[in-house]
Amino acid sequence: MNRSSSIRLLIVILLISFGGKVMYSHILSRRMDELVISDMRTYDLLAVNLIEKGYYGIDKPWSYRPPLYPFFLSLVYRVFGHSHSVARVVQAALATLSTLLVFLIAKDVIGSVGALLSAFLTAVDFSLIHLSGLLLSENLYIPLSLLLILLLMKGFRKPGWPVFIGAGITGGLAVLCRPTVLPFLFLTVVIPFIPVAGFGRRTLKGAATATGEKAGPDVAAGFSPRRINGLAGWAVMLAAAGLTIAPWTYRNWRLHGDFVPVSTNAGTMLWMGLHPGAPGGYHYPDNSTNPLYEIKDEVERNREGIRESIRFIRHNPGEFLRLTAVKMRIFWGGYLFTWSGRQWAICGILGFSGFLLSFKTWRRWRLLYLYLGSFIAVHFFVHSASRYRLPLHPLVAIWAALFLVRMATATLQQRK
Repeated sequence: MNRSSSIRLLIVILLISFGGKVMYSHILSRRMDELVISDMRTYDLLAVNLIEKGYYGIDKPWSYRPPLYPFFLSLVYRVFGHSHSVARVVQAALATLSTLLVFLIAKDVIGSVGALLSAFLTAVDFSLIHLSGLLLSENLYIPLSLLLILLLMKGFRKPGWPVFIGAGITGGLAVLCRPTVLPFLFLTVVIPFIPVAGFGRRTLKGAATATGEKAGPDVAAGFSPRRINGLAGWAVMLAAAGLTIAPWTYRNWRLHGDFVPVSTNAGTMLWMGLHPGAPGGYHYPDNSTNPLYEIKDEVERNREGIRESIRFIRHNPGEFLRLTAVKMRIFWGGYLFTWSGRQWAICGILGFSGFLLSFKTWRRWRLLYLYLGSFIAVHFFVHSASRYRLPLHPLVAIWAALFLVRMATATLQQRK
């Protein structure tokens, strides 16, 4: 496929992504407004309080939730007024940006035909269409996480300070949105070492993809002891991420007189997922079985939740493993509507098949494997929900596209 045709198709896909989400939110605007409850109501109130009361919190300043998404909402409200409809249009634009980022990531690993298919599957993913109408932090986290992956792919291929600094700033913002990305930032230290750990240094640059096109280079093929060390780039990335987070950490220290890097909800999230009688999903009783309920200080409640969770794992390893299986069943289950669940089942099966096929050229997929593994592992510990899986949908779309392209190519070859 020539470049001009690819660009035209990509523009059409991006228009489908944006227009479909805006139309969906407009048609179901009343229903969407009724869904501004629970987490969505909290995010909305935090944004309003930033504007009207000048502090980050509900009844008083607090640090319970990561701050970036409420600040993002408050910026939208400051510019356009307190309008959920406008916020949904902005979130549709963010989702369209995610579609573009999926194309760029996929083009690097499976070529432009597979990249276009990946972008299309992302654009028409009903779970993501519905998400863009909800006031939830995943709307901001997904494009940040995809941009982080793209920058690191480029950085580890050909190390350079600007790319790693950009990745660090993006990663820091992603942490301030949803700290589940933090393990990934640290674990990427292994990428520069893989070529010198006995796996070889064979580059995939120029390797033919299933479509017959030239795939992008391997994400770590640029690593060489004689060139800019990828490990130094990783350190720069981590430093940039730390500096991005630091102002909020300082704010928390001024507020609480204690070290709170991002938020104080980790202990609660962990305890809900790791306590006697935990069902795997949301469970926060207001009785004697909840040791956190009567603790008013949010920093102490956070610490107690972490201590109780560690104690539970140490004394109940078998129950921890059982709960992990339950959480994964919830995590990978359907989402919101029957149609959404059926669509996800199809895309999930195709994605898993593509995931298995990708092992044949695993070097180019290493960064995506690392993100997938670290993201899933975090959810072994906290309570689970199918919503928490949504940031993985773009990656599943890429693997699904890989499978479909391989099958189509094999079919054409057989006919010849």
